[in-house]
Amino acid sequence: MCVKDGEKVSSDAASGIIITKKVETKMLISMLVIRSSQMSDAGIYVCRSSNRDAAMLNVVVINGQSTLRTL
Repeated sequence: MCVKDGEKVSSDAASGIIITKKVETKMLISMLVIRSSQMSDAGIYVCRSSNRDAAMLNVVVINGQSTLRTL
């Protein structure tokens, strides 16, 4: 299970948020993937395994512009 800023995160392929789950050595493992991030994806994400271990990540989205240079 994954949460962002305290709210449960659900997979939504249309918005590019994908949560996969697999069982490995009697433990549920979740993986959160954000494709083509948007400013609204920024925040604190926490994902927990079935044995209550947790991983926390602060996601910062930088809205930069591409710069083309001619040499």
